[in-house]
Amino acid sequence: MVGPSLSGSNTQFWGGNGTGGLLVVYANNLENTGTIDANGTTGGHGTSYGTRAHAYGGSSGGGSVNIFYSGNYSNTGNITANGGTTGGIGGNGTVTIGSIETGTFVEYKEPELEN
Repeated sequence: MVGPSLSGSNTQFWGGNGTGGLLVVYANNLENTGTIDANGTTGGHGTSYGTRAHAYGGSSGGGSVNIFYSGNYSNTGNITANGGTTGGIGGNGTVTIGSIETGTFVEYKEPELEN
């Protein structure tokens, strides 16, 4: 989204919006070797105009990744729900992985999910 442009010699400023969203995966067998994410957006970029400065906008929070499997599960990739990191930092979301057959559900955390 592009924000307003001030007259004169200035730069534009813009902000991000939204959240990481919700991702729900149901699978018999799941092998993740890539990236699964529901990350938030970064905040808007600040700008200055004369003696006035506009601060960065706030970032959005991370979303929610929920993985449910009934057979085999393997993860050698990355799963994240990080908040945005520019301006006011957005909070991290959640990643939950669960076995449908055993009823075992855990909140999965990688180092990137920690603030």
